[in-house]
Amino acid sequence: MEIILSELPSLDQFKNNNTATLFKLAKEKRNQNNFLKTAKNEETGVSDLSSACISPCEIVVNQSMTLLNCSYRHLQDIEECWFPSNATVLLLNNNKIEILNFGMFSNLNELKILNLSNNDISNITEDAFIGLKNLEILSMENNRIVFNVSNVFNHLKTLQKLYIKNQNVQSVDAYTNKISFPPSLVLLTWDMNESSLGDEFMQLHNLSTLILSGTTNHIEHSSFQTVPGIKELILTDLRNLTRINQNCLCTIKHLNILAIKHTPIGIRSALKLFHCLEDRNMSIIALDDIAINKYRLDVSVINGESVLSRNLTSFLTKVCVQEVTITSSYLILVYVNAMYSPTWEQCLKKLDLSENPVIGQIFSNLQFLRFSNIQYVDVSDTFKSKFRLSLFWEAPEAVYAEKMAIAVQDTHGLSNKNSWKYIDILSAHKITGVNCKNVSIGFVCVKLSASLKFVKIRRLFGYYIMQFGISFQDGYNIEYIDISECGLSNFKYPVVGLNSLKTVIVSANDLSLIRENFFDEFPLLEKIAMSTCNLHSALICFKGSRYFLKLTYLKFVDISSNSLNLLQPDTFKFNKNLKGVNLANNRFMHIPLDVSLTPNLMVLDMCDNVLTTINKPIRDKLDDLVYRNGYFKLNLDGNIFSCHCENIQFLAWLQNSLVTLDNNRNYTCMDQDGVLTHTLLYQDLNTFWRLCVGEVYFFSSLVIATTIGIGFLTFFISTKNSNYIMSYLMKLFGSFQYKKQSDYANGVFIGYADQDYKFTCDLLLPYVETTLGLKAFVRDRDLLPSSDVARGLVEAVNSSWRIILVFNENFLRADDWMWFTIRCAIYSQTPANPSRIVVMVHKQHLHHLPDELLSAVLDENVIVVSRWELGYTIRHQLRTLLKQQY
Repeated sequence: MEIILSELPSLDQFKNNNTATLFKLAKEKRNQNNFLKTAKNEETGVSDLSSACISPCEIVVNQSMTLLNCSYRHLQDIEECWFPSNATVLLLNNNKIEILNFGMFSNLNELKILNLSNNDISNITEDAFIGLKNLEILSMENNRIVFNVSNVFNHLKTLQKLYIKNQNVQSVDAYTNKISFPPSLVLLTWDMNESSLGDEFMQLHNLSTLILSGTTNHIEHSSFQTVPGIKELILTDLRNLTRINQNCLCTIKHLNILAIKHTPIGIRSALKLFHCLEDRNMSIIALDDIAINKYRLDVSVINGESVLSRNLTSFLTKVCVQEVTITSSYLILVYVNAMYSPTWEQCLKKLDLSENPVIGQIFSNLQFLRFSNIQYVDVSDTFKSKFRLSLFWEAPEAVYAEKMAIAVQDTHGLSNKNSWKYIDILSAHKITGVNCKNVSIGFVCVKLSASLKFVKIRRLFGYYIMQFGISFQDGYNIEYIDISECGLSNFKYPVVGLNSLKTVIVSANDLSLIRENFFDEFPLLEKIAMSTCNLHSALICFKGSRYFLKLTYLKFVDISSNSLNLLQPDTFKFNKNLKGVNLANNRFMHIPLDVSLTPNLMVLDMCDNVLTTINKPIRDKLDDLVYRNGYFKLNLDGNIFSCHCENIQFLAWLQNSLVTLDNNRNYTCMDQDGVLTHTLLYQDLNTFWRLCVGEVYFFSSLVIATTIGIGFLTFFISTKNSNYIMSYLMKLFGSFQYKKQSDYANGVFIGYADQDYKFTCDLLLPYVETTLGLKAFVRDRDLLPSSDVARGLVEAVNSSWRIILVFNENFLRADDWMWFTIRCAIYSQTPANPSRIVVMVHKQHLHHLPDELLSAVLDENVIVVSRWELGYTIRHQLRTLLKQQY
């Protein structure tokens, strides 16, 4: 329902239009939900309340309307209690409603707009609309209604617009009775399934707009005689129409707008209709998609359906009409002067011949560029595009972009290679008043109407090399030119005479050769589109700011799809009014612009480049634009970002920045394993941070712990083996020599407790002296009773090759000379004899050994015994330790 919806505010607009006190929405909801069905129980005298009537509709209220939005809710039935009585707009479209029963809208006395389109309605009872005494607009299009009741609309006394076309019923008898329409109707959409409109239309004296579709296959002379007063007639989607009488419009006396769309009657039949409209004044004539033999070039040309000749357009060109549109109708040949008449020269303001595959020199018909009041010309799209282009500043997200009033086009195919003083292209068609003056040598003159504002010749021709400058005469009012996809190249020559130009679209031409001051002739330019123009990266990089130097009013620039990888940050430093820049589909590895130089920038499109991240200085500048302007949009879709740990700040910025980002802030990225993923998967940045920083800290801690461990181990080893280390270093760097057994008077000193003499004297001493052949010193045998014990122990220890200390419980706890003997042994151990001390200890007392002794004795010099016996293992250890040399 395009028409009815265009008359309604959008829900967002409606919600935002709260200039006065809003309805108390909660109260209104409460009023809806408190319609209770009460039943009296006679036996108990207790009231039985059923469940509340809960409305599925959304209510939006402002000072001028109360709108109920019940659309798209899969409703099959309607309950009267859903709708508050003060509703003015009710939207029930796009549901599954099948029948409209008696009085279901009876309480809506203030309702003005009712939309029931796109349902499954097949039956309407006689008084379904009772109570709608103020209804002005009713839409029931795209249903399956069979109007078998004639007075179904009798209660709608104030109805002005009725939309009931496109009833999807198989039978042509969908309207079994003649419907009684409200006389107040000014607009009606209707399914025309018969050749003529019935007598029921005669009462519609106020009807001004009639929109017809349906299944009829022919329209007769008298088809519209019952609606002689309509001003707008639109025939659309009459797909079965094969014959239309050329006099059918003669009965309509005041026709102002005629549109025939998506109805294959052919251009010849359509143009013959205008013989009844000669010398009339009209606003719009639109013929859109009316070809009979589409895609059959031979048939269309032979039968004349794709040819516009002077004879064929003679009736049309005698109508004083302001706007003429003949689009998508498969025109192939347009004869000279087919579109010219003195009437059109004075009346025509807009001409649209776009989307027709015209061949040959369409420039032969460019005399309409000289019409006195022409403002809009569109002869674009004569062939299909091989590019996918769209106007950057008309994208939905460009909220700041001004709505373009009309698009336009122009230009002439200049083929003469000579440098003439001037060439008046249009003079050949004998249009009076052509006079090109003050044209410099090397320029071609193109004479235009002074009223012309919009010219659009996109895809008009496929190839042209500019070989001279172009001077437009009387082109000072032109504001919009679209010459995209015309195969133009060699922009080394100036174009002058378009001083008021505000929008120029040259996309999909070859601008690899363009003079650096080309745009200087258009000082008022606001929008430039140069997408897919083969711009040279180095040229744009080093001379970019010069191209835009004089364009102080510039607002939008599109240089997308040019394979650019270089751009100076100050390219747009002279364009302080710049609002939008499109750099999409290039090869930029970073955002190349210094956005601080464009303080009013609101949209930057960087889609489909090779960005992997955005560094912090640029992110800060983008955020500053939001703070400064209140809005900034950055498009990044199509880039593959890095989701490595070093980009965690960028990922956080994507989530939290006030910059408006496209694609729901979700972009393709590559993780540390080279796997493609998406940035939305990294929403839990705390966990990701721990993974990233945890790994770093883990390895850092591991290194520190390893260093400490190695240091501690080194210290421990060096302390425990200081004699070995010292002796090794002294031997390595000096003449130091280890002592030998022969350097000592005694072979072994044996220290023990008096209580343990049995093991020492009966087992150990014989083994040392007899078996090993070493001279031993034992205190009880070799120390004279009258001698000084301390002196004797010191001398004995110092004169012994090895010192055996036998540790058991007696020696550790009861022997008076235990500590003296231990310290003498420790002090006697020198780098010259580092393995001097041998300790024999019972395993039960191993942990009782003094720490200072353990730090001085090597582990291999400690012999642990389970019993005080000399078994094979003990003897072998003793032999090794007592006999070894260095």
